[in-house]
Amino acid sequence: MNNIVNYLKANLHFIITAAVIVAMVYYIVGCEPTAPSMLHPEQQVTADILAAEFQLIAAQYEKRISDIELKQKIRELVLQESLTLTSTGRLNPLGIATSLMSIFGIAAAADSVRTRKKLKRFTLSVKTSSDETTA
Repeated sequence: MNNIVNYLKANLHFIITAAVIVAMVYYIVGCEPTAPSMLHPEQQVTADILAAEFQLIAAQYEKRISDIELKQKIRELVLQESLTLTSTGRLNPLGIATSLMSIFGIAAAADSVRTRKKLKRFTLSVKTSSDETTA
């Protein structure tokens, strides 16, 4: 027993240093930094999940803005055709049809781009979530 106490007294600095180094390595390697989630503030998430949440919010923003722009274009079309009707007394059905087809064509193209982006993000999130479960 005396030998153990003498050994501990002689190597106290080495033991404390080793314990501090082990604790630092555990903290650096084992503990990932987290932040509150944007979608669920009560949960703590890592940077990868936070980036995926941001992309989801940005995609929702883009979709809603494009919906607003589509409604604004339809509104402008109705206003323009109303002004044409009141000033000339004639309705231009070909102009209305052409304008509507161009508006809805642009909207369909934007929607297909959004769908491709969603699929790409979905495959990325599936890879990320499977990586997290294996870690």
